[in-house]
Amino acid sequence: MVDHCSRTIGSTSVFAPLHRVAATLYLYGPSFDVGQVKLGFWQGRDPVDVCSVMTGVRSDLWRANEEACLSVLAERFFGVYYAVYVVVALWAGLLFVRGVGSLASAGAFRLIESASLALKGAPEQKPQGPDVSGERADA
Repeated sequence: MVDHCSRTIGSTSVFAPLHRVAATLYLYGPSFDVGQVKLGFWQGRDPVDVCSVMTGVRSDLWRANEEACLSVLAERFFGVYYAVYVVVALWAGLLFVRGVGSLASAGAFRLIESASLALKGAPEQKPQGPDVSGERADA
């Protein structure tokens, strides 16, 4: 089944190793009972039994048509995989935006701007604020 999920995406994909690890977790990872709800993964169950649980169709009918069962499993796997992918991408985007905001508030953009002006040959503007050079302005 893990190979079927990898073939579905394509072995030439940059993300093929990640898909293989995620498919292995999905098929062989643990499941947990929370009240009357089962959360987690399939604990290495036979794919035919997994298809039976997911669809409500008897296992013997899935065994007669295992390729269709593997397609159903791959479809469900990629539904979960891409949902997690989107959440992680949004989270990474949020971290990026927050990081850029932190740089802006720390004055990194002012530093870049003054470096850019210096490269263009424009006179550098002296910072406004108290004189820390030790020289008196009235002398």
